[in-house]
Amino acid sequence: MTETIKAEGHSGYERLKQTKTIEEVLMTSMSFEKSAHEFYTALVDKVSKPMRALVQELANEEAIHYQIFKDLHDNPLVHEVIEQRIATPESDHRFSDYVHLPDLGNNPDDQSILQYAL
Repeated sequence: MTETIKAEGHSGYERLKQTKTIEEVLMTSMSFEKSAHEFYTALVDKVSKPMRALVQELANEEAIHYQIFKDLHDNPLVHEVIEQRIATPESDHRFSDYVHLPDLGNNPDDQSILQYAL
């Protein structure tokens, strides 16, 4: 790929910047799911009793999502193509850079939790 970039000059570099490896996509996805799991897990003891089951379920779902991406990352068939580059959609603005976990404080109200979960 390096020879291709050199041969194509600046336009080759620009095209390369518009791609990501499959591994980068999986790692970003795993990081997002791990953060979401940790957020909901930390929230369980801070919410009202009626909300605890829902918040725990959300934490469990995020853990499942993380495991799905990890299993894909660790799959030998995926390792055959993990460094393959794929085009980044125009709408991609480094999604993970814009995800901010809200500070719901020590006593979050049920409505705030539901709004964030949505």
